[in-house]
Amino acid sequence: MGARPNSDGLSGHMFPGAVGTIPVEIVENNSPLFVLRKEFLCDSGGPGRYRGGCDQVVEFKVQCRDEASLACMSERAQFAARGVQGGLPGGRSQFVVNGKLSVDPKKTITVTDRDVITCSGGGGGGFYPPHTRDPDRVLADVCDGIVSLEAAKKIYRVAIRPEKLEIDWIETKRLRSDADEENPGDFPG
Repeated sequence: MGARPNSDGLSGHMFPGAVGTIPVEIVENNSPLFVLRKEFLCDSGGPGRYRGGCDQVVEFKVQCRDEASLACMSERAQFAARGVQGGLPGGRSQFVVNGKLSVDPKKTITVTDRDVITCSGGGGGGFYPPHTRDPDRVLADVCDGIVSLEAAKKIYRVAIRPEKLEIDWIETKRLRSDADEENPGDFPG
């Protein structure tokens, strides 16, 4: 879900449901799936003062005797969710089988129990320029593993000391003053 003008977007809404609401054990108990990995995808939420919701990645195998038909039916594979008023787009959705990106996320494919399928649904777009996000919130996102140290510095313009995971306030102020000079009038206030 994309960011709102006053809060971050909701994260993890895609198949087989919201990350926080459907435990893997329930998915496996009620379907022929064996989940190998299910987690938020780092740097997938559109950067902004309010960050777009993060995408989740789900990696699984289908438990079948011979073959099974699988349709991912995802959106945003070609075009990411756009940001608003200076916010940046979220990550695009992907459908990968055995490490090979599927070109058409609408196509039904045949898989076996040996195939590893990886799906991600795309992140939401951000709201307002990323360099206006509260640095403490950027640090929290880095600590939570949903924003990388590189994106914190390059996109959000927040310098974080990796050894202690603390903000370098002097460098952050310099980075942000450079951003304000590059984008005057991007966002009032």
